[in-house]
Amino acid sequence: MKKYFYHLTILLLTISQIKAQQTPITTVRKDSTIKAEVIRKGKYSTTLYTLNGTPVTENAVVNLLQSYPNATYELASYKIQRKRNSTVAALCTSIGFAALLGAIIQSNQARNESGSNFSKAPVLFSLSIGSFLSEIFLLKKNDHFTKAIQYYNSRS
Repeated sequence: MKKYFYHLTILLLTISQIKAQQTPITTVRKDSTIKAEVIRKGKYSTTLYTLNGTPVTENAVVNLLQSYPNATYELASYKIQRKRNSTVAALCTSIGFAALLGAIIQSNQARNESGSNFSKAPVLFSLSIGSFLSEIFLLKKNDHFTKAIQYYNSRS
């Protein structure tokens, strides 16, 4: 009988620990700061957000930032810019592939001429390279989330 009691006690303690770890952050001390740390894993990296040294998810950070007006404005700007950048990146991708396909066709038609493929269709190759490079820039450039965290950390 004691064996079952010990198992039940251990089970209840672990359930309470798991439940305590899953409760969302509702109240924040006035001296709390959000820090973003980049963790590198070989070729890839991830961002870990911490609140007073304890790791939190990005959703918890967003929920916390939405309770402050300046940070809320920056979060709205972040979402708008992310949607706009993804639309423009899709447009740049389609333009890049169309220009690359046209450049390949044009360079194949001038197969007997001397020179490289780039010299046979310089405008189309340049357009495809430029659109792919602009896509990379667009996907990396959005610092409104960082500004929202800075607004939260600089509140009085």
